[in-house]
Amino acid sequence: METKQFEKDEVFITKIILFSQLLSILVLLLFACNKENDASHLSVRLTDSFGNYNAVNIDIQSIEITGNRGKTVILNTNNGNYNLLDFTYGLNILIARGECESGTVSQIRLILGANNTVTVDGVVYPLSLPNAMQSGLKIQVHEIFEPGTSYTILLDFDAKQSIVLQSNGNYILKPVIKIIDAVKSGSIKETSLLL
Repeated sequence: METKQFEKDEVFITKIILFSQLLSILVLLLFACNKENDASHLSVRLTDSFGNYNAVNIDIQSIEITGNRGKTVILNTNNGNYNLLDFTYGLNILIARGECESGTVSQIRLILGANNTVTVDGVVYPLSLPNAMQSGLKIQVHEIFEPGTSYTILLDFDAKQSIVLQSNGNYILKPVIKIIDAVKSGSIKETSLLL
C-alpha cells in the first residue's frame, strides 16, 4: 500500500518538475520574443538628384546609427563605389540594413573612403573630402523608432550641389544630403552636416 502511494507521489513530483521546466522554457521564449520586438529594423537606401556630370562615384565604407543615450550601431553595409547618377529619376539602391534600439535615433553617420571621383567631359578627377569630413558625414535625423517596426530611410545625395570646383581646378566633395523618411510620411527635410 505504501509502495503504491510512494509511486503515485513520485509520478506527481515528476509531472510537477516537467511542468516547471516547460513553463520556464515558455517564459524564456516570451522574453526573447519581446526582446526582439524591442528592436527596430532599419534599411538605408541611396538616391540622387540629377547632376551635370558624366559620373559621380562615392566610396561608401560604412553607415552608423546613433540612438538612445549616444549608443552607436554599425549597420550591415554594402560597401563599395556607387555612381550617384545611376540612381536618379526615382531610382534607388539598398546600401545598409540592420537592427537598432527603438526610441529616438539622433543621427546617421555615413563614412566614405578615399576613392571618390567625378567624371567631367570624359575626364576622371579625384574628389577630395575636407579634413573635417574625413571622420564621417553626420546627418541629423531625430526620429522616434517604435519597437518591432521596420523603417526605410532614403538618403538623397545631391551630386550637383555636393561638388565644388576650386579655382586651382581641383574638385571637392561637400555633401548636400536630404533625408526622405519613406515609411512614415514620405516628407523631405533638409539636414545639416556636423563637422
